[in-house]
Amino acid sequence: IFDRELLNAIKRAQNIDDKSKLELFEYRFFKNVGYTTLSRKFLRYFFARIEHYLADNIKRATKTFHQFVVQAQGKEVHHIEHIVARNEENLKIFNNDEEEFEIQRNRLGALLIFKGKDNISSNNETFKDKLKTYDNSGILLAESLCENFYKSKLDFTNFIKSEKLNFKSYDKFGENEIEERHKLLFEISKKIWIDD
Repeated sequence: IFDRELLNAIKRAQNIDDKSKLELFEYRFFKNVGYTTLSRKFLRYFFARIEHYLADNIKRATKTFHQFVVQAQGKEVHHIEHIVARNEENLKIFNNDEEEFEIQRNRLGALLIFKGKDNISSNNETFKDKLKTYDNSGILLAESLCENFYKSKLDFTNFIKSEKLNFKSYDKFGENEIEERHKLLFEISKKIWIDD
């Protein structure tokens, strides 16, 4: 009943014909979600759920939800990390279009959860330098951006193959890579919130 009412509210809000088939988990509702549309606490919760889903499926320990989401100070505090830092090199990737740059860097596909001090230290780094920070960081979503991660993590590679999840490393991170990563997070979200 709740799902039906929610879908009806979405149809009304988006002026969608009542006869149109609408699913709750459609990519078009997910496509533009990110840093500017969700609260920081919810984003930390979202990425904590992703991290736990991955860690649980490969039998790897990870931080608690409290450490990821609630803890606001100390050495275990976590921030939302922008993979695409605000710098001239990254702005050029988006043809110096400031508006498009902001839209893309704030999408879920261009974000992850990261330990506070590490996030601060990698603040304006180029993507290549960020990869060095992400490598062996203890955050699976960050480590999965790095090529070395796939060489020795057979549990992870077997898991993503069996679940048909499009994880891969990147040597650059622009609009196409953000879209791929965003779609990946959508697929994982479906597995967490629909399949479980």
